[in-house]
Amino acid sequence: MGLGNDDGGRGARTGTDSMGFYRQINGSAAGIRDSLTGLLALRSADEAEQAYWGLENWVVAQGTVYSSAEPTIAVLMASFLDDRIEPIKISALDLIYQVPTGAANESSTEVGNEGLIDRCRD
Repeated sequence: MGLGNDDGGRGARTGTDSMGFYRQINGSAAGIRDSLTGLLALRSADEAEQAYWGLENWVVAQGTVYSSAEPTIAVLMASFLDDRIEPIKISALDLIYQVPTGAANESSTEVGNEGLIDRCRD
């Protein structure tokens, strides 16, 4: 689980375009990498809130979780290993909470991705 390499055996492509395999509310999650990088580089609470809503509305929206949540959760969890400003940590925790309490998007379960929420919890 990551942003560019192994997909844990779920059939994702590897390499720099692998985020395109994952889905978000409007289709391909190829842009999620830049959103995560931006969130982790923020310096203020206002910037963190804007970045949070940008990710929340694409990765998990109104309780519906998209497959892009899986690599997103992995990055957010890893971000706690570094010193980050408190607003980034709060935004990360909010997103981390939203995913396991939601339900997988129907298009995810239709292609055999029923374990999405469980993998995010792990």
